[in-house]
Amino acid sequence: MTDPIVKDIQPHEFFPTVLRFKAMDMMTRMEKNYHDSWEDLKTELALFIKTWNEHGLEDNISLGINKNMEN
Repeated sequence: MTDPIVKDIQPHEFFPTVLRFKAMDMMTRMEKNYHDSWEDLKTELALFIKTWNEHGLEDNISLGINKNMEN
């Protein structure tokens, strides 16, 4: 068996990157679909913010993304 490419990675090391991609996806869908399903998107956004705040990310970029998504 070969060794994995990434060894011993910790959640705090990859969650900020996942947050960035998930936030871009969320904002893209909101921009494309706000005419048709704004209420559903607001509910989804609230869940998105709650979920990512629970991860407790403390790097400046993640904090900034969360703050912008809240606004």
